[in-house]
Amino acid sequence: MNLFEKIRFFKITSFLVIFFIPFHSVSAGGGLLLPTNTDNLYVGGSVGISNLKPETNNTVWKVDDDDDTSFKIYVGYEFTKRWSAEFFYTDLGNAHLDGSSSSALPSGNINYKLAGTGLVYKLAVKGRINPIIKLGWADVNNKAENNIRYQQNHSSVFFVGAGLEYGLTEYWKLRSEYEYFDKDIQLFSVGLQWNK
Repeated sequence: MNLFEKIRFFKITSFLVIFFIPFHSVSAGGGLLLPTNTDNLYVGGSVGISNLKPETNNTVWKVDDDDDTSFKIYVGYEFTKRWSAEFFYTDLGNAHLDGSSSSALPSGNINYKLAGTGLVYKLAVKGRINPIIKLGWADVNNKAENNIRYQQNHSSVFFVGAGLEYGLTEYWKLRSEYEYFDKDIQLFSVGLQWNK
C-alpha cells in the first residue's frame, strides 16, 4: 500500500469511526447506519474573516491581500452533553497575488474551499456560555485565476480550533470560533446553531 492509499484509508476509517461507530442505536431498515435519535442532531452556519497566506518564496508574486470574508455550514451529532462530531464545508474566499513586478506574470486570486470532519468537546461551565475545543481533518481545494501556476502542498490538513457557544434560547445558540488549519489557512467566524 503506497502513501497515497494509506492516507485515503486513514481518512475513510476516521470518518467511519467519528460518525457511525459511536451511534449505539442505528436504523437497519433503510440500509444506512443513521442515528434513530435525531434529537441529538444540530446544524449551523457562520460568516467570518479568513487569513490566507500562500507561500510565494522564490517567486516574483507577492500576497498583497491575505484577508477575505468566508462562510461555513456544518451538521453535527451530540454523543453526550460534552462530546459531538461535526461535518463541515467552508468557502474561505481568496488570497490575492500581485505579479506586477514582472510584466510576464498576471495578478489574480487563489481560492480556498475546505470540507472536513472533527470532534468537538464542550467544557463544563455553569450558565449559558460553553467554551469548546475542536480537532479534526479537512480536504483542501484550491482554484487559481488568470492562469496563475501554483503547487498545492497539502490536499488534506489536520486542524485545531477553540471557541464559545452562547445559548440564546432552548433551540438556538450563538457560536464564535477560531480554527487553525495550516500556517497559511486560518479562520475566525461567528454564526448561529440550531439544536433540535
